[in-house]
Amino acid sequence: MVSGQRELQTRRRASRLAEFRARFAVGGEEAVAELLGLGTCPECNAGQLHLSLEREEREFTLNGVTKTIVIEDAISERCDACGQGIIGPLHAQQEEEAICKAFGVNSLTE
Repeated sequence: MVSGQRELQTRRRASRLAEFRARFAVGGEEAVAELLGLGTCPECNAGQLHLSLEREEREFTLNGVTKTIVIEDAISERCDACGQGIIGPLHAQQEEEAICKAFGVNSLTE
């Protein structure tokens, strides 16, 4: 049963990420604003959050093994006033996918 629940969660995450990519490809930042919840910056309460797609590369260690993970077009939000970057659930999904790919596992709970 736990394996089935994990598979369902993975499918839901993949679906949300696919929806984001499809909306962004068609309509840009405005089309994905509701998925990201773009609005006022929670850090400075003055600026507006805007979509940021950046290449991210970093080291990750799993079970004592360190590998470099790469996320092309990592999804985050950045404030136009203070520059603060905010990482949300779609970025977390991208990160988990990159980690799983680098280590050759289906999920981080394996």
